[in-house]
Amino acid sequence: MTSQLRPALIATPIPALHTCHVIWDEESQTISATVERQATAPPNLAQQIERTLFEIDADRRLVLGDLDILLDGEGHFNALEMRIGPKASWQQQPTPTPLSIDGPSDVAFDVDFDTNGIAVVETSVGAFFDAATGTLCFQIKGASAVRHLQLADKLRFGVDGDGRLTEILLGVDSLT
Repeated sequence: MTSQLRPALIATPIPALHTCHVIWDEESQTISATVERQATAPPNLAQQIERTLFEIDADRRLVLGDLDILLDGEGHFNALEMRIGPKASWQQQPTPTPLSIDGPSDVAFDVDFDTNGIAVVETSVGAFFDAATGTLCFQIKGASAVRHLQLADKLRFGVDGDGRLTEILLGVDSLT
C-alpha cells in the first residue's frame, strides 16, 4: 500500500439520483452510508469473460485518513464508513458552500490500487456537523471545494478546481 495524492473524481451524468442509506451505530460510534443503485442488465458472455479474466468485478477499498470508502471494480462509489465518536461530541459548524452543484452524477475515483485492491491516501479528514442543514461533512484538511457532485439523495462530493476530492457531505437529519 502506498500513499498518493487526493483522488480525482470522474463524474458521469445519470438520469436521477440514487438512494443513500445512512446508518449511525451508537455502540461502535460509527457512521456508514451505502448507495442503493438501480439494477443493471446482466452482462453478456463477452463481458462476463472480460470481468473474469481481468478481475474488474472485485470490490476495492480506498483508505482516506480515517475514512474507509468502498468502491466497485470500476472505481465507482458504493459505501463509506468512519468511526467518529459519540454524536454529542460532533463538532458543529456550517457546511462549506460550493460555487455550484452539478446535476445527478455517478462518481468514480481515479486512484491506483495495490494488488489487494486497496489504495491509501495519508491525510487528515475532519468530521463536523451542520445542525441547521442536518449535514455531516468529512473534509480533507487544507482542501476546499469549488463545486459539488451529487450521486444520491443524501450524498455529495466536493471537488477542487482540478477535480480532486475535498469533502464528502452526508444528509443525516433523520438519525436518532
